[in-house]
Amino acid sequence: MKNLKTYSQLFENTQELTPEQIKWLNKCTKKEWLQDGGLMKGSGWSFNRETGLVDVDGEFKCDRQQLADFKGVRFGKITATFDCQLNNITSLDGAPQEVGRHFKAFSNKLTSLEGAPQRIDGDFDCSYNELTSLAGSPQKVGGSFNFKRNKLITLEGSPKKVVWSFNCEENQLTSLKGAPRVVVGEFSCEFNPLLTSLKGAPQQVGGFACYGIKTLTSLKGAPKRVERDFYCHGNALTSLEGAPKEVGGHFNCDGNQLTSLEGAPQKVGLEFDCSGNQITSLEGAPQEVGWGFMCYNNQLTSLEGAPLKVGKSTTGTSFGCNGNPVSEKTLSSIFSRMKKESYLQAVETLWGEIPLEDQVLLYRPEFKWVSPEFGKKLDAIKAYHGFKGMI
Repeated sequence: MKNLKTYSQLFENTQELTPEQIKWLNKCTKKEWLQDGGLMKGSGWSFNRETGLVDVDGEFKCDRQQLADFKGVRFGKITATFDCQLNNITSLDGAPQEVGRHFKAFSNKLTSLEGAPQRIDGDFDCSYNELTSLAGSPQKVGGSFNFKRNKLITLEGSPKKVVWSFNCEENQLTSLKGAPRVVVGEFSCEFNPLLTSLKGAPQQVGGFACYGIKTLTSLKGAPKRVERDFYCHGNALTSLEGAPKEVGGHFNCDGNQLTSLEGAPQKVGLEFDCSGNQITSLEGAPQEVGWGFMCYNNQLTSLEGAPLKVGKSTTGTSFGCNGNPVSEKTLSSIFSRMKKESYLQAVETLWGEIPLEDQVLLYRPEFKWVSPEFGKKLDAIKAYHGFKGMI
């Protein structure tokens, strides 16, 4: 007896679509669509009277119609893309349960994901809405997962694995707790003005972007290995402790408050950029960089710890060091010499060619080739300039 349906349930399941709904379905259903460079064909939409759901063999495009909802239509399975972007939709009630390609619901007024599809073989895009939570989000996403510019305060409810990218930038996150454990593509959490910690971040990612966050002072919690790029520039980092040990692409930490490179990855596949900090030496720097090593606009007075192996950037530059207290010419000469000998040996070899103003900044007591008298002179000049700069 308990499997018998009530009269109202039977009525709901056998009710017909209205002429307005049929006209709308005809208008929005695309029986032909482009996919992977080829023209695909479907049979169109069909109505299942037993379930009351509309299935679409093809694409469904109801974008840019100023919709507040789905006109009372409840969708089942869509074989291709479901596109309801750029409307005024506040709820996903009636949205398809399964989507064969992409689900596009960006630029609406969604405040909840209740009713969202639970299986999407392509991208799931609900960016530019008013979501505060990911509760109700699909647990299987075959492509990208995009929630840029919402009002998210937590990532709880995220799928455990995203096949391509996960974008939660420009929200109100205070932590990354609840993030997927695996993101095959790029994980992007940049421009979250309240984020103070990377704890909870996925530990297996293709790329990782956490830049433009003035409340972020530490990389603790970041992934340990990144297959492609790692971007943490424009934050308030005081240390690179917690950074991945190896990065397959670019590593960019410029525009922070770093005084040291301790904790930096030891191998970077492409370019390493630590420009615009307060670094005085390169101790802790990666020892192998596939492209160029950029350290412009720092406070370098030593190249101790510089990489042993460096390639060239796309501009042909191996070592960019302009804007430091020691001149670019002197630093570049020392760096080139360090391909053959140690830092101290390189400085000793070049000492006679180095201008006095650079000698003052480079000099250390362990420079045995410098006489005690001349060493005192260099220290006196340095002290004088330091005092002069304080006046």
